[in-house]
Amino acid sequence: MSMFERQNLKKSPRLAFQVTDHALERFRERVEEEFTHRSSDDLADLLNARISNAVRSGNVTDPRAPDAVTTLYLFECRTGTSLVAVVRDRHVVTVLDDRMAQNNYPGWDGSPTPGFGTIGAVLGNKLRDVVPVLPVALAPPPSDAYLVLAAECRAIAAKTRLLREHKASLEQQLGAVTEALQHDEAEFVTKRERLLTLMTEGDV
Repeated sequence: MSMFERQNLKKSPRLAFQVTDHALERFRERVEEEFTHRSSDDLADLLNARISNAVRSGNVTDPRAPDAVTTLYLFECRTGTSLVAVVRDRHVVTVLDDRMAQNNYPGWDGSPTPGFGTIGAVLGNKLRDVVPVLPVALAPPPSDAYLVLAAECRAIAAKTRLLREHKASLEQQLGAVTEALQHDEAEFVTKRERLLTLMTEGDV
């Protein structure tokens, strides 16, 4: 167990969820670039921390597991991207962006269950009677300082990607120059030795 995990469990033991391999892969694909190379344990701890600071949560009915209670947690990355953790039986089963969550989980955005008009709406009401949707805890409007900082983070992330690409290009050029230099130095040594031989022994 990592130090981050021990600290996280002490601070919020009720929100410490087990993270499935699938959820970990999806989170790694969508998290900020600075965290993508973290170990699986650290990434799972980070996901637990993000869930504990979710700006919105609620129970939904998952058509793939209608008998289980599925809870969605909406949280924001530093880049301003909104992600949703899907939790069932104290396990995070996947991580989606908010649009994917709305498309996959009827009622997450508060609209009636789609598919069959009035019948679908009645069915949605019955399902919500069985598995009620919890009130949504909306986050307060972001402050000017938050918006400025989020914009700066996005700009820095974009600049970092460009610098990494430029660095890779320079390293490739440096490799070609180094190889050419080594070849010329070896050729120089060979020809200098031959020149010295001619100076001392003549053309043999």
